[in-house]
Amino acid sequence: MSGWRGDHYVVTPASKSSSPTATGAYLRSWRAEDGVTWKSAMSTTCPVSGASDCDRCAMPGCADPPEATPAAGPVGRYFASGAYRDAAEGKYDYEGFLSPLVLERYAAYMHEHRRQSDGAIRASDNWQAGIPKAEYMKSGLRHVVDWWKDHRGFKSRDGLEDALCGVIFNACGYLHEVLKERGPTDG
Repeated sequence: MSGWRGDHYVVTPASKSSSPTATGAYLRSWRAEDGVTWKSAMSTTCPVSGASDCDRCAMPGCADPPEATPAAGPVGRYFASGAYRDAAEGKYDYEGFLSPLVLERYAAYMHEHRRQSDGAIRASDNWQAGIPKAEYMKSGLRHVVDWWKDHRGFKSRDGLEDALCGVIFNACGYLHEVLKERGPTDG
């Protein structure tokens, strides 16, 4: 069903028309649900308000946009403010993939462990200088055992959160070394 989804307008396949210019389609383009994109024909007159070069159809409260025809390739998103963004399709969704709660707790863990045995504070990115993968594996497994013990109701060395942060650190460090060995990529 066509309509506003959050802050952008969505045209669904049910809005498809065999007559793309039946209403003198004014709207530029819309990103549809389920990965289908639709694009309308261009016109200088808004079929809803009748105004010339009007953007009313892209605003909340305006009638549904005119019927649309399929477009080739990804189409951008128009927002109620009038702003335009390229389609999000195919782009990494870091905000969705990551948790700010986990990142904050992990940063606290990393900060707590910056003090070296000689008392000096190491740089936050010190680990990126290179630690052998075997060291990450050995340390990572110790943290996995702590996680496992805590999961089974036994006392672990530093508690569940520290165990999980230790697993994350060692997995990130190991992956960092693997990616450095692989070399630059386009993705």
